[in-house]
Amino acid sequence: MYSPAMPTRPIERTISKRATHDSEFRAALVAEALKCLCENDVATAKSILRTYVMTAIGFEELGRRMGERPESLIRMMSDKGNPSLSKLAALLSAIKTHDGVNIEVRGTL
Repeated sequence: MYSPAMPTRPIERTISKRATHDSEFRAALVAEALKCLCENDVATAKSILRTYVMTAIGFEELGRRMGERPESLIRMMSDKGNPSLSKLAALLSAIKTHDGVNIEVRGTL
């Protein structure tokens, strides 16, 4: 039962802690981000991918793999960032390489 006196922690910290140690959870984050992109919820997708990057690979290493400055990637993934399709594709490729995430598209028409 919740009590106002009970200490709580921000959900972001809980998610980050789990993602740091759980590769299956990180894969689920990527899947959810892709689902959000398909539903045109870019803000949520960027937020989820930003969490993934911060916990799994870091912006420095991601920048090295993508040939981009980390500051540019941080800006791209910010609330006001507007990543191009080619940058998102490169980001997903780096994630796939880093964590061995298998990205599979299924659907029906």
